[in-house]
Amino acid sequence: MGLIFLYNVLVNQVEILVEEDNGQFIREIVRACLYACIWIPYFIRFKCVRNTFVN
Repeated sequence: MGLIFLYNVLVNQVEILVEEDNGQFIREIVRACLYACIWIPYFIRFKCVRNTFVN
């Protein structure tokens, strides 16, 4: 029940940001996705990076 409430609050906040932001919010989301598409495979694929971030 709490997760549904949290989800509804977050969705409403995103809708408000999209309406008031004139596209800036969408640009930031796209930029974050592009960064993730570059860095996540980099951290997963390369052995030297994997060896750097070990416990």
